[in-house]
Amino acid sequence: MTLEERERAWYVLKAHGRKGAPSPEALDVMRVCDDMVAGRPAPALSPESDVALTSPLCFRPEGAGDPRPLPRVRLTFVDPKGGTPVGEGRVEVRLLGETTQAHELTAGRAEMEMPVNAVLRVQVPGHDPLHRSLYLDYPPYRRLVEALASGSWLDAYGGRERFRPGQVPWEAFHLAEAREILSEVDWTVVARPNERDALRGRFEESFE
Repeated sequence: MTLEERERAWYVLKAHGRKGAPSPEALDVMRVCDDMVAGRPAPALSPESDVALTSPLCFRPEGAGDPRPLPRVRLTFVDPKGGTPVGEGRVEVRLLGETTQAHELTAGRAEMEMPVNAVLRVQVPGHDPLHRSLYLDYPPYRRLVEALASGSWLDAYGGRERFRPGQVPWEAFHLAEAREILSEVDWTVVARPNERDALRGRFEESFE
């Protein structure tokens, strides 16, 4: 098969089961979930209901550079005791173990663009290095992640009895809301270690 694409796009290849297995429509998770949300029963699946997916295959026009990072991030680091800006300090943006940006704090503040999967390494006077990520530590986005991870999204769809493990309606991911939350980030971070900081420090030391 030959595939040509002139626009920015991504595709996922899906392979369905052997001869005699259910139709591809019966194995389309999103379609099945939409039917269940609408009150239509999910089809009964046999042990031969095989399906495999690839990771996304991304296309971009020739000469186009990497996409710009989504979030514009405004950071303010405050002291845990008085809630005032910490003053001087340094923020590193780390991606896949490499430092890609470094910013000095001015009155506890810094502004930057960063990938959503980057980790911030923050050094402020009087504190061990802090590590923060948008996925785990930015409260508006963490709320969406925790709803998926905990299964509380099921409350809006009639409870856990309605879906099998792995069946999640597309709307439960709140992708439009996530994009809006992450496009402009105004983030106040308390300069206090969390339960992951010591672990992150030891993890980074293992590569030095």
